[in-house]
Amino acid sequence: MSNEDIVERERKPFSWKPVVGGALLVGLAGGVIIAEPALKNVLEQATNQTGEPASFDAPMAEIAAADTLLSCVATPQLANGGGSTDSQFTPDTTKQTTGITASVLSDVGARIPGVSATPLTEQASNDSEATAKELTKRIPDEQASQVVSNGADGATTVVGKVLVDDQKTFLKLAAQSLGKQSALISGQRTTLSEDGDLAGFSAAPCMSPSHDQWLVGASTAVENTSILTISNPSSSAATVSVRAYGSTDNEPNVGTLDRLVIAPGEHYTTLLGGVAPDDSAVTLRVQSQGGAVSASIQQSSLRGLTPAGIDYISAGARAATKSVIPFVWVQPQADSTSLGKGSDGQSSASQLMISVPGAVDAKVTAKAIGSDGKSHDIRLPETLKAGRTTAISLAELPAGSYAVRLTSDRSVVASARSVRGKAADQPHDAAYTSSAQRLSQRQLVTLPAGGKPYVLFSTDDAAATVSLRSIDSKGRLGKALEQLIPANSAYMFDPKTLGDVRSFTVDTSGGAVYGGGLSFAGATGITTFAIQPSPTAAQGIPVNLP
Repeated sequence: MSNEDIVERERKPFSWKPVVGGALLVGLAGGVIIAEPALKNVLEQATNQTGEPASFDAPMAEIAAADTLLSCVATPQLANGGGSTDSQFTPDTTKQTTGITASVLSDVGARIPGVSATPLTEQASNDSEATAKELTKRIPDEQASQVVSNGADGATTVVGKVLVDDQKTFLKLAAQSLGKQSALISGQRTTLSEDGDLAGFSAAPCMSPSHDQWLVGASTAVENTSILTISNPSSSAATVSVRAYGSTDNEPNVGTLDRLVIAPGEHYTTLLGGVAPDDSAVTLRVQSQGGAVSASIQQSSLRGLTPAGIDYISAGARAATKSVIPFVWVQPQADSTSLGKGSDGQSSASQLMISVPGAVDAKVTAKAIGSDGKSHDIRLPETLKAGRTTAISLAELPAGSYAVRLTSDRSVVASARSVRGKAADQPHDAAYTSSAQRLSQRQLVTLPAGGKPYVLFSTDDAAATVSLRSIDSKGRLGKALEQLIPANSAYMFDPKTLGDVRSFTVDTSGGAVYGGGLSFAGATGITTFAIQPSPTAAQGIPVNLP
């Protein structure tokens, strides 16, 4: 199957009801082995007086849900490790705040699952387990496996907990399953550096490991640095292959990134300049066999000695003929014009990046849906070249916040870059938003720490309703705030309306909903992110008897 034939199918909404044994049913085409007496009893009961087998529903074989794993990026690092003998200037930061903020929900009995944070080192995972940090106390497995319908006081109560960890390394978050149900957890790495080459505001959501992921929009052009990291938080070795799609006719050279073996608990880091040198728009496809991995790109930029942006490019939705970038911010055109004066080729305006991974050129249309609900067409080339990544300026859009919808006759992947700043000789910042999947019926959102956050929800061709509940410092869920979003529209949500919160739940109903966030810090700091659908785990296997 060629890449252009890969189409991501929309997931149908499902009923959010508690079910004994987990959250997803997986069918097996073949049979299973069961004890002979049990098989005999089943077959006798399934045969009627005529000797013909009777039809019946497949029995359920329960399996325990594993811990939910999320992989969090490290604090941004200089490519050369930093350090300087210049008393007037140092590329490393001297004023920085960084950390992981995570949120987790209890079961209906108000039991908070055990959550741990394990640094990913160059050692095997069974050695690094000794350094795991317990963020919440793990419930004994025998008790955790019990299914409860209410708490000790007889009430059905769901509570949350906001967790903070100050470790700077790549981390694996593990959340314990309760009652054979996977834990609902989310997290963000946030870093604010006030000086040095990496000055700026960056945030990256902690991601579920995957066997196939896309990273869109890296730049290796002059004074840009892209650092790819692939981590393996699983318990199995991963064999990783990377494909690259640049913006020029020069073919990227992945070299050792083809058939790369990463042991459990390890991570691999490399500069993308060696893969696609002097290229302003590069897309990577990272695939693994064996263990699932997490890939990200640390993207930073300089103009001479002036910091010009730091952020992470996280994995986005897979290649599809319909894509949504859930949050793009466009600053006033006067600011972009001022920022562009003296520019040596770096874009001073927000950009849309689209990659066509197949062998056939693609015809793509794009619309930007503003937070006011108004729609704007985005001018694109008549066709986008196959096997290439194309960057399109969004300078023509009025200043504001947008969700961008793409429709194509070929499968594509996309992301966006938002820019904030007024002068090329003054520090400014950039943020990257990956394309998003449709939100599941319920998810937990953790906001970047610090700054002033906003969240944008958007719909496609059908109206939808979102219900939001804050989680306060004591873990209590607030009163639901419900909002109907018309078809092909958007709703801007200011979390401050729910109080001083860093976490909230989102329930959706109706049509498809996509979500993304933005946060400002100081005069020029900006970071954006796509809201990730909640990770799910198998809850049972239907047993099909011959």
